[in-house]
Amino acid sequence: MNENLFENKEQPAIRVEIAKPEDWPALKEIRLVAINSEDAEMFGPRGRERDQIKTDEDWKQEVSIENKNTFYVLGWNGNKVMGMVRATHFPDEPAVWRVTSLYSRADSRGKIVPKKVFGVLKNEILRRGGTRIIIHVNPKNTDTERLYKLFGFAETTSFSKKIKSDIFKLATWKEMTLDLTKDGLK
Repeated sequence: MNENLFENKEQPAIRVEIAKPEDWPALKEIRLVAINSEDAEMFGPRGRERDQIKTDEDWKQEVSIENKNTFYVLGWNGNKVMGMVRATHFPDEPAVWRVTSLYSRADSRGKIVPKKVFGVLKNEILRRGGTRIIIHVNPKNTDTERLYKLFGFAETTSFSKKIKSDIFKLATWKEMTLDLTKDGLK
């Protein structure tokens, strides 16, 4: 299936930027929409459980300027946040960043929102000295896997691990990586 997810779709006027401390209410809103959507199982239970109980102070800390190892990119259509992505730095591997959450509202999928949000994410990782992005994708999430492949990611491995949720269970994820250079992709 070589369908281009960005062709022949109405393109909204999107503003994309790194989340600032004052953006915490929008980040909270889009993340809670994501983890309570019909796609919620694609995010993994630990993150869903953690984010469900965050306080406003926790959300403020997420986008705090003191938080040097994590940043968010938000895609806006007017005053409505349409998409987000979160990147976390590996402290023991300075050049490696992990995307731990990518979400766009159902009504903005297949449009330019994910592409623009990911472009800003990639440029910010490069600006911060990163050369590799790692993501973990739920194998059931074929649309997102296909989107990552369009962005240049390649599957590197699959793995299973026990996760603590309401019950212990085995979760299987695909790991995909994207190597970067200062000019973009390697």
